[in-house]
Amino acid sequence: MPLGSMSGRFADIFRLTVSCVLALSIGGLVSPLRAEPGRVATAGEKSHSTADLSDPIKTYRTYLEAIKRDDLAAAKACCTISDDDKAGSLDVYVGVWVTFHHFNKVALEHFKDDVRPYLEVGGADPKENPYLRRDCTDKALELTISRLPGSKFRIKGDKAWLTIAWDKDDGSPNDVFCYQHEALLFRKIHGLWKVDFMPEDARPEDLAAEFKPGSWGRAFRDGRDILDAVIKEIEAGKLKTWKQVTGDLEKRLKVFEREWIKDHDDTQHVTPRE
Repeated sequence: MPLGSMSGRFADIFRLTVSCVLALSIGGLVSPLRAEPGRVATAGEKSHSTADLSDPIKTYRTYLEAIKRDDLAAAKACCTISDDDKAGSLDVYVGVWVTFHHFNKVALEHFKDDVRPYLEVGGADPKENPYLRRDCTDKALELTISRLPGSKFRIKGDKAWLTIAWDKDDGSPNDVFCYQHEALLFRKIHGLWKVDFMPEDARPEDLAAEFKPGSWGRAFRDGRDILDAVIKEIEAGKLKTWKQVTGDLEKRLKVFEREWIKDHDDTQHVTPRE
């Protein structure tokens, strides 16, 4: 059974709603992606392989390189959130991308023939395996990094807005990371430019509430945890075939989906599919 046919609602929700984590409007808060006027700057051609948060383009390059290394701590160091991450939001909203990349890599290493068609342009339908993300492969990350030299950012005070210089074929057919035309918001913290996941006026109680039972934050967090657990099972040799991997994911997600829907706000009208 393809993974996409599991009690399917949660898999669909989780995949579609993280199509660009930076564009989330969490808990009704204002999205951090919006255009503002200011000074225009362009990136140089120099490659940065070490942490460099001296301007938004260099920060974003460092962030993408950290995801490619599966380095959550380094990726989080490129980011900020308005409650100084007291709620642990960055572990989740940055962590999902690190986990997706890690899952892609581990799946390819162990089940190349089964997995590769889902990660290639024009390959198998990705909906059949919604946790294999073409936008979070090494190739997609590298292509996104290659677009940064021509990108521009605008600065206004301690905030900046980065617009990626996408190619006309990016997004489709070219797989790139977090494809969107809206500007990405950054904030200067102690002289360092960081990806700003939340506007500064967000209330800490709003962020903390994002991880209560039945919340969307809980869905992200537990979905990430499920993938991390399956990665460990693969690496430990407990799941020896791709069919076993998808079966294990299906069982874990069915259990989680029942609990999440039970706790979810009735006003959302989320019910399992038959």
